[in-house]
Order: sequence, then C-alpha cells, then structure tokens
Amino acid sequence: MLVRLRTKWVAKRGIVEMCRDTWRFEELLNCLEGIHYLDESKLRVYLDAYDTQALYQKTGFLLEHYREDVLLSQEFIDYCKQKIGKSRRYMLSETDEKSRYNSEWELMVPEGLFKITEQGGDMLV
Repeated sequence: MLVRLRTKWVAKRGIVEMCRDTWRFEELLNCLEGIHYLDESKLRVYLDAYDTQALYQKTGFLLEHYREDVLLSQEFIDYCKQKIGKSRRYMLSETDEKSRYNSEWELMVPEGLFKITEQGGDMLV
C-alpha cells in the first residue's frame, strides 16, 4: 500500500520536485523504477510552472533514461532539450563520485548514476 501511494504521488508533481531537490535523488530513482506511465501534459505544466533551465535539464535527462518504461514520447524529451539553454550544471551538487560531461544535456553526471538502484547502494548518502 505504501509503495502504491508513493508511486501515485511521484507520478504527479513529485518527479519534478524531486529533480529540484537533489538530496532526494536516490528516492526518486527508486520510485521511477516502479512507475509504468507518466502524463506528459502534467509534467509540462509542472516544469513550466517552475520555468527553470536546470530543472528541464535534470528532469529531461532522467526521464530520457526511463522514457520507454514510463511511456513518454520523444517529443517530450525534445521539449525539455529546447528549454535547457547553454549553461552547464551538475546533476548532483554533492557527490564523491567521478562525473562525466553529457553534452546533449549540458550536465555533469556522476558515473554509474543509474547503478544506485541496481545495487541498493548508498552512493548519495
């Protein structure tokens, strides 16, 4: 029941807010593993409400990885890319992991970012 409620909450506004609050990042990745559908129109509404380039970058990058699993269109990913500007940012501001530059999203991304959920690790704690 708790997982179901958490998934329902994350599937709405939570994904955008959790991308913004990087201290909840591991929780976000764990939740995304269990989601099978995201409403693009609602995601756009929430992203546009914040209208922050960094949020388009982080959210777009993450959801591109899970795009097929959550049934998002390539158009949604392209929409996020159109909003990122030219500023380079860190996916996570505080991590001991070595990062690699992703030129497509203008992001410094920790190596093995998506292995967090595979290992159940504490990389970000």
